[in-house]
Amino acid sequence: MVNSLQHKPVKWLEKKLNSVKEKVVKNTVEDSFELINTIINMDIDSVFYATTYETIRHGASAFPSLTSAERSFIGGAFASVVAQTLVVPVDIVSQHLMVLSRPYKTTQQSLSQTYHHPARPVTFSSVVPNGRMDGVRALTPIRLTPEELSTSWSRFKAVTRHIASTHGILGFYHGYLISLGTFVPSSALWWAFYDKYCRWIACLSSKFSSRNPFHSIRTQGHHSAEGAGHSGFELPRLSIQLLAAPLAGVSAATLCNPVDCVRVRMQVGNIPFVESVRTLWVTEGIRWFVKGLSARLIQTGVCSFWLILIYEPVKLFCLKDEFRDRFGLQSPENSK
Repeated sequence: MVNSLQHKPVKWLEKKLNSVKEKVVKNTVEDSFELINTIINMDIDSVFYATTYETIRHGASAFPSLTSAERSFIGGAFASVVAQTLVVPVDIVSQHLMVLSRPYKTTQQSLSQTYHHPARPVTFSSVVPNGRMDGVRALTPIRLTPEELSTSWSRFKAVTRHIASTHGILGFYHGYLISLGTFVPSSALWWAFYDKYCRWIACLSSKFSSRNPFHSIRTQGHHSAEGAGHSGFELPRLSIQLLAAPLAGVSAATLCNPVDCVRVRMQVGNIPFVESVRTLWVTEGIRWFVKGLSARLIQTGVCSFWLILIYEPVKLFCLKDEFRDRFGLQSPENSK
């Protein structure tokens, strides 16, 4: 009797841990598929974005009147247009899927317990509590059957079919214009500022190197092979770019923050542009221009740093041999 009482808590705990483990594994697998889909979409978007930027910027070099910063501005604008054209439909479908997936995970068990008739279709609203369903209806008008809610792929097909049949192709581009009005100037300004800051930091580094007292001592030995052409200490190219990227992100985010506030209010509250601007000005006043700016600056600065840390080395690694001399790099054949 005593032994059975001693082992009962252990068995109960083991049973609970196993059930929790099964739920964690199941949810982890489902979330992993959603994460993989998100990563694939981001990778495709990034490839088109970078390709468009480099192509347009290189094509703009045919106009000698354009400065380097202006070519970067044009390239960033066109790249953002292409990216938003690809991203907006994915975002719209993803937003509906996120809203529909959450209640389904919490009410799947209650669905199997309360309904047993296989021939009668059950709508999504019949298995969600009234209070929770009101919140879901406020976010999405889509109603799915239990079969459509069973897997991620079936939810994706049902949502895509509903948008296409209800709104047509334009349904996948709801909020497209305000997204262009927000992200196109932001991307264009980011690349223009990035080009400017890179040149300014490189110029400051060269001036500091020329004024460095150790520079004159080093250049006195120009007769030696090591001293010839030595320009003293200068920042490496990647270091300059990693300093310029967060500065460019902060500058672009500061200028585009008011437009981003309008975009969020339009998409979340489904409010027209003029009314959104009027409401923000009446309720916030001059604070509208800095509303949520601190979080946006931190996010943009960190993302800009990691973007350049990955993008610039990969770009140099993929350069063709005929372009490597422009960046002071040796071709693989010459390095041998």
